[in-house]
Formats: sequence, C-alpha cells, structure tokens
Amino acid sequence: MTKLNEHRFTRIIHALVKFFIACGISFRIIEHPFFINFLKELNAGYNAPTREVLLQYGRCISKSVKENWRKKVYCSKHFLPIKFYETTFGNICFDWIESHSLAFKLTKSSTNSGIIKVYIRGVRLFDEKEMFHIEISGPPSTSSNDHAINDTRKSLHTDIFNLIAILLYHLQVPIENAIKIKVFNLQVIEYRMTLYSLNMLNDGTFLTFELYSTLLPFSLDAISKYKEIFYLMAILHKEITKQILIMKDLDLIVDYNGKNTVQDVLKISKALKKLFGK
Repeated sequence: MTKLNEHRFTRIIHALVKFFIACGISFRIIEHPFFINFLKELNAGYNAPTREVLLQYGRCISKSVKENWRKKVYCSKHFLPIKFYETTFGNICFDWIESHSLAFKLTKSSTNSGIIKVYIRGVRLFDEKEMFHIEISGPPSTSSNDHAINDTRKSLHTDIFNLIAILLYHLQVPIENAIKIKVFNLQVIEYRMTLYSLNMLNDGTFLTFELYSTLLPFSLDAISKYKEIFYLMAILHKEITKQILIMKDLDLIVDYNGKNTVQDVLKISKALKKLFGK
C-alpha cells in the first residue's frame, strides 16, 4: 500500500474527523482498534489522537460549519433580488456560496477569507465571461477592520483579474473602445452594500468607481430600504446591458486606423498570460 507523506496524512485525518462530526458519529469510532490499525497501514507512524485533540478538532470544525451555514441563510434571505434578476433577465448566471473565482488560480492571499473563493460570482451568458462577484465582510457575524480591509483587497484583485481575462481576448481593440469594458462587484461590509465598477484607463492602469450604496434591510417594514435595493439592481441591470452591447460592437470593429490598442498598454507577464491560458 502506498505510504503518504506527513502533510497529506494530516489532511486526511482532518477530513475524516470533519466527516464524523458532520454525520454525528461518536469519537469512539476514531479510537477503535480497527480504525487505528487501518490508519497505521497508511502511515506506520500514526498515533491515535487523544480525546482532548479530538475535542479541539471538533470545536474548530463545528464553528466553521456553523459560520458557513449562517452565511448561506444570510445570502438566501438578503440576496433574493439577485435571484430575481437572474431568473427575470437571463443575461447572467450566478454561482452561489463561495464559488471558485478565476483569481484563485493567479494569486494567494493572507486575508481572513482567502483569495480562493468569493461568495457569489456572475458569469455573462453572452460570452461566458466572469464579470460580477459579491464579497461579504460582515453579517451574520461582526466584521473586524482587518477582515474588511483584506476582503476589499481580495475583491479588487478579483475584479482586476476578471477584467484582464476579458481584455486578453480583445488585445487588438483600440484603447478608446477598451476603456468602456467594465466588471462589477457588490461589497457588503456590516450593513452597508456598495456596487462598484472597474475599468482600464488609457495608460493601462485600473480605476474602480462607486456606482451606488445603500443599507441592507432587516425588517419587512423597511419599505424605503427595499426600494433602494431594487434601485441598485436597476443600476446593475443597466450596466450589464450596456456591457453586452459594447462587447457585441467590439466584435464588429475591423479597421483600427493605427490607433493604440489594448496590447500596447496592457503590460502583464508571460507567466500570468499562461495562467490565463493565453
């Protein structure tokens, strides 16, 4: 039987303990001689964890599972307008709850939530490009300053990488047209929801812009706040519709007349292009 290195073995043990906790299985199974002998076949140096260690694992995993569940309930309750938008207009498809973003392939982060996932990502059906995501730094749990700052940095990274991924398919497009291409994100910090856009400037740098901001409603009596949420969604719909028209127009451009193009100002390394598959 193939022996596992220490890192892989530790991950397997953690996964097994998580599985047992999720299924409500007693720790006594982990302490059973059959289970111990089986793991020793995988790694001769395996020693059964003490009850104290198992309880520590259990507390950490239970806290993580509980927090993820609260986030799912939170998203289901307060992002119904997003679901409504998806089913009504059908021009963007949303992946829900910590979906993998393109950015996770390109960078690592020391943020609390990490760069690997975003809570919700939107893929434009017209060309299957990721052009929208949501990052939550707050409810249902209180957000620390560091958490909010790091998640904002993560959100900006994701926007930049999403935009680059689109621009790499339009390297010959004139700059005056390319600066109209945008991606969007919805940032939630505590009870404040803010819609941002990001686009490239003439010199190849990037600009993020606040489109609209409102407070999240937590009561059915807060009719005015719900109106603001739908106004925010109206702005998002207008921007997404505009982007679809812009992308279709770019496909019709055939004469550049010697103008500066995206390729002239977008400076990214060969390694980064390789990660994008270009």
